[in-house]
Amino acid sequence: MQQDSVPSSLNTDGYGDPRRSFQSVGDTFSGSLSNPSELYASHRINSPVSTGDIAITLGIPSRASAKDGSRTVFSLFGYRDIQKVLRDADTFASGLLLEGLGEFLGRIITGLDGDEHKRVRGLLQPAFMPAVLEGWKTRIIRPVIDEMLDQIEPRGRADLLQDFNLHFPVRIIYAIMGFPSDPEAMDRFSSWALAILAGPQIDPAKAAESRRAAFQAAGDLYDHVLPIVTARRAEGITGDDMMATLLRAEHEGQSLSDAEVASFVRMLLPAAAETTTRSFSNLLALLLQRPALLAEVRADRTLIPGAINEVMRYEPPVGFLARQATRDVEIGGVAIPAGAALTLVVSSGNRDETVFEDAEVFDIRRKPAPPALGFGFGVHMCIGMLVAKAQMEIALNALLDRFPTLELDGPPPEIVGVHFRSPAALPVRWSV
Repeated sequence: MQQDSVPSSLNTDGYGDPRRSFQSVGDTFSGSLSNPSELYASHRINSPVSTGDIAITLGIPSRASAKDGSRTVFSLFGYRDIQKVLRDADTFASGLLLEGLGEFLGRIITGLDGDEHKRVRGLLQPAFMPAVLEGWKTRIIRPVIDEMLDQIEPRGRADLLQDFNLHFPVRIIYAIMGFPSDPEAMDRFSSWALAILAGPQIDPAKAAESRRAAFQAAGDLYDHVLPIVTARRAEGITGDDMMATLLRAEHEGQSLSDAEVASFVRMLLPAAAETTTRSFSNLLALLLQRPALLAEVRADRTLIPGAINEVMRYEPPVGFLARQATRDVEIGGVAIPAGAALTLVVSSGNRDETVFEDAEVFDIRRKPAPPALGFGFGVHMCIGMLVAKAQMEIALNALLDRFPTLELDGPPPEIVGVHFRSPAALPVRWSV
């Protein structure tokens, strides 16, 4: 069933239902275990730095392994080792990401290093400053969320993942970008982004079709965005939306071309389509399974930021990162030769019992601890982290405001998957 789902959802002619594309991405990266946490715990104790690629072992596409299998790969499971790698961008390069999503999206910022990364991040950073975000919260994020909840509130029940979580992040990013209102285009954006994410495949029988679909989706997305960017510049760059901010941005005397702005928009959408949807779905799943805890959050909204931080530790939506050693180095007593790749098991590091007290417990009141790795770490910390957190905080507050009797409408949802983790559905009900 998993293998059949990919081609049917990657309809590059009509870009069908984003729900099917979302499921396709989940299937692609579901792997051979629904929950690998016990396996990771064993590795942290017995082989925190192990030879071989755990992603391939678990049956998912890897960012670290070469297609021909020629590259030596090590897998890291402990928090401190992973943090050490992410902190040292000179010794551990990010260019492997240009072989994965970069194959479809070009020179994405997460795959850049050194001066090139510094330049691009410096140009993009003004679009993500806290002062800019504050304006987006009231003018864009809350209105989009309220509009979507208006549509489902009279029904008394919904699958929040399919009816709400899957759509609001893309619609918010679409509005934040400054695109003209076009509901049909927003659905196409979502399907394009998800088709790109499903491009890497471990099964050769699916690889050719998924790559073709991903390349076409990336091309169609760029062709849609570039004329809008060009028109905005020609009209005179006004407004404080992200597109205008990027068009005006300067860093050390350099600016972004129309093509670079369009490429950045294309790069951002897959993250918006996936990461926020899965993170918020995981948060809701964990709270809804704990009615008493949900009631505490409802009564004390100051708990929400801690709940968001904790879900990014306990159930991050992305399980792995990848880096490549630029020189011979030693990690955890293991010699890593120059050129070797590293699969960093973020999901394991976030539950390292030597770093986090009661690491296997979902604790939204967790005492201050080292930062979780759900948004990355170091110079490649997710540039959109504050935007993602703001969306989740506003969405949870809105749900609690609107639906005082919100509860599960069926068995507790199970968070599954190896790399992209989330529940398959979130059926809920409320009084109307």
